[in-house]
Amino acid sequence: MNIVMPNANKAVILFASPHKKGNTAKLLESFLKQFCFEYQIINLYNCSIKPCIDCKACINTTCPYNLDDMGIIIKRIEESNIIICASPIYFNHVPAPFKAMMDRCQQFYLNKMVSRKNQFEKGRIGILLTTAGCNNKKISNDIYDVFQMFFRCFETSFIEHIAVLDTDQTNDFSISQKQIDHIKKYIS
Repeated sequence: MNIVMPNANKAVILFASPHKKGNTAKLLESFLKQFCFEYQIINLYNCSIKPCIDCKACINTTCPYNLDDMGIIIKRIEESNIIICASPIYFNHVPAPFKAMMDRCQQFYLNKMVSRKNQFEKGRIGILLTTAGCNNKKISNDIYDVFQMFFRCFETSFIEHIAVLDTDQTNDFSISQKQIDHIKKYIS
């Protein structure tokens, strides 16, 4: 994978936990201590994002509904070269605020596939941080596939998924140094 990163790394963090000091927040904090880059956290629970209504207006133009907080998220993504998604996993998926935002990304998919237009420049990297109460690795594998598609909407290379499982039993966890080293190859 050849990714050219600019000298100054700037990240947007899409945070999707209702708990500001819960396991997902602790995972994100632990992750951020490993790196030095500028970032902005968008708490999706504080955003107002209307659901996609499949109006198909985005085939020919930008989504007319991007006047809600989705417009702000798009702008932050355009200004960043790193997208970090931090979310718990509920019923094998992300919580409702994140899912609503993901559904609105249908506009980028349609625009790209039908109109052959692409709103985003290539070169971003994507990192996923997830927590799950159970100890079933299949959950983190399933969500990985969802985020492959999500990151593609933004011309972003999905480089790492850090999954913490079994948080119902313990909130004592650490990030694998191997995963951190892998990410550091892309973030100077």
